[in-house]
Amino acid sequence: SGMHARKDHPHIVKVIEYFEDAESYYLVMELCTGPDLFTYIVESMQAPGGGGFLPEREVSVILRQCLKAVLCCHGNGFVHRDLNAKNFMFTGSDRTLKLIDFGLAARFRGLLPQARLLEVVGTSHYMAPEMMADGQYSPAADLWSLGVLLYVLLTGLML
Repeated sequence: SGMHARKDHPHIVKVIEYFEDAESYYLVMELCTGPDLFTYIVESMQAPGGGGFLPEREVSVILRQCLKAVLCCHGNGFVHRDLNAKNFMFTGSDRTLKLIDFGLAARFRGLLPQARLLEVVGTSHYMAPEMMADGQYSPAADLWSLGVLLYVLLTGLML
């Protein structure tokens, strides 16, 4: 995607190579050994002594990484349109999060500030109200999705 043509970002999965043939497109991407954020939240909250929630300090570290990835997307003229706990993946034991799955991403740069993308896509529990109501989508809807993710991180209530 065009987003991956931009410079590397520490919180966005890297595309290493791209191929295509008459029938398919192929992406070779950076290995993220996981888990995804959804699995991490569930496992952390079920762990003995976990208390059923993540500590606020850890939530802050996680959310900061998510925000940096989304701000990079927006700064490069893209909306992700499917931000949720399953689309952030840990690279390994160092706890670095990467935003993955740009299959629904859309370009918005060049549109007027009041312009909206008109298409209902994404994970319903994370969708902004305006998207559910009439399919309008702007970069602000990605921020709504991050707010839902923050709620999940702080409460442990999985949506």
